Amino acid sequence: MTSTFTNPQARDFERLAWALRFEAGTAEGLSDAVEILVSDEAFLTGPMLAFVTVEDTGFNQSAWIDWEATAWAVTTGEVELSTEVEAAWLMAAHLAADVPIDIDDTLRAMDLHACSIAQEALGNRTEPGACETGSFWESAFAFGLAGRDQFADDWAMAGVIA
Repeated sequence: MTSTFTNPQARDFERLAWALRFEAGTAEGLSDAVEILVSDEAFLTGPMLAFVTVEDTGFNQSAWIDWEATAWAVTTGEVELSTEVEAAWLMAAHLAADVPIDIDDTLRAMDLHACSIAQEALGNRTEPGACETGSFWESAFAFGLAGRDQFADDWAMAGVIA
């Protein structure tokens, strides 16, 4: 039985998170993308569930996401999302399917936990010397100043390292 989530009330977040993780396995980029989306239940709710397909065969449930379609829907305004949720989905699509995005702007808009996952994934994919380009996310994480589309002063982050 194959289904697409269309009703956010008709899904179990923990089961969906497990199914997405199972399907992603340890594939570089894909597993990081899934971790971003399961890092906060708010990322897997609302209109974005329409892009999640679930194959349910009892205890062997698996799920996957149409990454290109989600990125297209977000960038064209087909779906209305908060800045934070939009950024999480765009970053996930970038990691999973190499969808081009503005990494600095996207990381600025993400919540701290998802941003930390993305930073680690991006660091693993960055070639040596790329940190010297002056990208916002590199310096933000070096000093622990990542933010949600706001100035770093708005974050009380004493002693927190992302």
